[in-house]
Amino acid sequence: MHELSHGQIRMDSDKRARYGLSVRAFVLCPAVFLLAGCGDASPSQGFTTHSPTSSVSSTSSTTTGSTGSTGSTGSTGSTGSTGSTNSEGSTSAGIPDAGTPPDFGSSQPTGCKGKVDVIFVISRFFTMYQEQGRMLASFDGWVSTIEEKLSGLDPHIMVANPDGTWTGTVCEDYYCPEYKPTCGPNAEDYICGSYELVTSLCEMTIGAGVLFPAGHYATNHPCELLGGNRYITPEQPSLADAFKCVAKLGNNGPDTPIGDALIATLAPEINAPGGCNSGFLRPDALLVIVIVTDTHEVESVTQPKDWFNAVVAAKGGDPESIVTLAIIEPTPEEEPNPKPEPDCFVDDVESDLNRLRHFANMFPNRVIGNVCADDYVASLAAAADLIDEACDQFIPQ
Repeated sequence: MHELSHGQIRMDSDKRARYGLSVRAFVLCPAVFLLAGCGDASPSQGFTTHSPTSSVSSTSSTTTGSTGSTGSTGSTGSTGSTGSTNSEGSTSAGIPDAGTPPDFGSSQPTGCKGKVDVIFVISRFFTMYQEQGRMLASFDGWVSTIEEKLSGLDPHIMVANPDGTWTGTVCEDYYCPEYKPTCGPNAEDYICGSYELVTSLCEMTIGAGVLFPAGHYATNHPCELLGGNRYITPEQPSLADAFKCVAKLGNNGPDTPIGDALIATLAPEINAPGGCNSGFLRPDALLVIVIVTDTHEVESVTQPKDWFNAVVAAKGGDPESIVTLAIIEPTPEEEPNPKPEPDCFVDDVESDLNRLRHFANMFPNRVIGNVCADDYVASLAAAADLIDEACDQFIPQ
């Protein structure tokens, strides 16, 4: 974990007390797994919708009047435009490092036919209590909006392990000795000894789908997903309930290497038969990346160009088959006034620190949302519009 001198996290003693955490809680030693077997929020809200952007190179922005939040979008159609306007109003230099997209010749788009593979990479750092709640509260309405836009929605939805840990070790190592049989006042539904329910190393594999969120403010029991998968499929009785189980990650994780986690989630070996995410990625499905974090991404050893190349490679070299939604720290122009919470910090884009903003701006189909907003309705609605457009233009691999 980086020290506060890095500047990405600023907090006071009141915030530490509010979360009930200490620095020692982030020393995530998985020693308890030596004993484990190894086998294989808030009510939901509706969305305000807006007219889809043009399928030819264009941009739009959506602002919620009550919060001042802004979601910036950009899209390019089959014309293959090389430039797009980012959320600050400047023009990006195009799509770097991905090489030339494949030549589809005279092929006509066949559309994704409702198939959408969605990856959520959500920080579980101790600052993320409010932000996780907003995401959980917004999911129902977002899925309903996509269902209205896409005929026969056929989703795969996964919440990826963002840091390669199982945060139940924090309970077992630090809180259970004091609060047994629970993990303390912020995780009274965690039962000490729950590591015995972890039956796969996938639970502590970066990029693998999460099934057992544990620790403060987490689900604290294994989630049951149909088919033995680590991701949600259309056959799940309730997509919303399943998502709220796997996405309630809690706040006992280290600072998050989101880029590294994204690369790991898309790696061929983890998606191959027998891998943790076997069957998740489909060649005939649109890929949607959703990132939610309130800190600068300073932990990944890889760079934004590496994240971009990995995502595009997973879709056969076609960046148009990807929609990216990054809900991150706002720019000074997007910052709500007054701030909705004391730990809402502004992204100084001139400092070149926020690598996630640079990453998102590499994609032709993107939304950059404000993590400090009171809700994520505007950002998710803009992403739903782009999913609808990109699905229509999709050409399967």
